[in-house]
Amino acid sequence: MTVSADADATSGVNSRWNGVIGTGVYEDLAVLNPDALRFDSDPFPDGVQVAGNMILALNVNAPRPAALHAFVEYLDPEGHATYLGEALHRVGPESERIELHFTPTAFELAPDGRLRLTLLPGDKDNFAPASPDGPQDVGLTVGNRNVAALSLPTTVCQEVSLR
Repeated sequence: MTVSADADATSGVNSRWNGVIGTGVYEDLAVLNPDALRFDSDPFPDGVQVAGNMILALNVNAPRPAALHAFVEYLDPEGHATYLGEALHRVGPESERIELHFTPTAFELAPDGRLRLTLLPGDKDNFAPASPDGPQDVGLTVGNRNVAALSLPTTVCQEVSLR
């Protein structure tokens, strides 16, 4: 699969990178980037608590320097998207195995909530292109399948009595 070059790919002008001058609230990335490569998880029937760094491991292939921006959003049962974290990796003109470590976060997914992974070749409103020629195609191999797998640091909350 390929993250296709898209000079208009963006996380928006209200991202955390512009939070001091903007709202710091992300728009739905599916609306901002309708042609982006994205994956939705199945619903979590019992909900889940996550705390720490989410990790995405994959093989990439880029004929020239390129960027891979990865975003994770929470989709509530009604389908409304909320930004959870992001990771960025600059890839060289070769094939390599990379791990993208997302910004540390803590959140709880409600029952029937889902996660969405969006992969972009750049972020025009927040980062300079990795190549002077603009965004480049990035070939991906994720695990042994053509589906995305995301490692979540899940937790089990336990109430502790303090004296």
